[in-house]
Amino acid sequence: MIHIFINGFGRIGQSLYNLVKNDKDFNIIGINDIEEFELEGVKTYCIKNPSELDLSGVDVCIQANGKYLTLEQNEVFLKQGAKRVVISAPSPDAPHFMIGINEDNYNHEKIFSTSSCSATAIAPVIKLFSEFGIKSCYSSMIHSYTNDQALLDRAKPYMDIRRTRSATLNILPLYSTAPKAVMDFFPDLKIEAKSIRVPIAYCTYYDITLYLDNEVDNLHDKIISSCKDFINYTFEPKVSSDFINDCNFLTYDLSFCKSYGKMVKISAWQDNEYGYSNQLLQTIKVLS
Repeated sequence: MIHIFINGFGRIGQSLYNLVKNDKDFNIIGINDIEEFELEGVKTYCIKNPSELDLSGVDVCIQANGKYLTLEQNEVFLKQGAKRVVISAPSPDAPHFMIGINEDNYNHEKIFSTSSCSATAIAPVIKLFSEFGIKSCYSSMIHSYTNDQALLDRAKPYMDIRRTRSATLNILPLYSTAPKAVMDFFPDLKIEAKSIRVPIAYCTYYDITLYLDNEVDNLHDKIISSCKDFINYTFEPKVSSDFINDCNFLTYDLSFCKSYGKMVKISAWQDNEYGYSNQLLQTIKVLS
């Protein structure tokens, strides 16, 4: 059994808790957040300074508050007793690992990242078609709104003024951090992406265009044969709400997956929080 401690109880932290509480491979020692809260059967803390945490007996501290992203910032959790730290966001200097992508490169690092929700969905697609030679990739993500957007229009300055516009009333085209996250696993890949935020609270629809060196025969057969564990596919006419709380890393929407010579169009669904959180947990299992 893997004893975990969750630091940060936002959308990812809550998804992790919901997935772990019925998983016999994990035991939650405690959860910490900057706000006070209570959970039945789980010790909860409201400690802002991580140097005041007691993490003795913790196999893995999951850093889910979105603030501590570097190796240096996460050393404190090791000093407080955790055996390892897993960062639930891309890190500028920690190694990145993802089950099914590069877990064989793991060398017992004590601090590592499991990248991002978008990388969790896009990286398996890149790996699947890498044998055909990928010249370039462009991904458009029809993405649910997030906490860094405003519910109503406001004047607070942002790097991108679009984020100050109402998330519940607008479609917001934004540049995405997905290319950097995916290139952590495929450094030679030419990839661009945009995140089109829409007025829904959950799930993302991925529209991925790949330009290949070689044509793909029997595209649907290729995709179906690759689906295992938490990679799924569907021919059913589903919509975003059908994937709320779905634990798959991605689900190919085969009705919209097409090939045109050396160009391939891939469409797929993902519950951002649950799909990513499950990838994080499955990666921990494999690397433990």
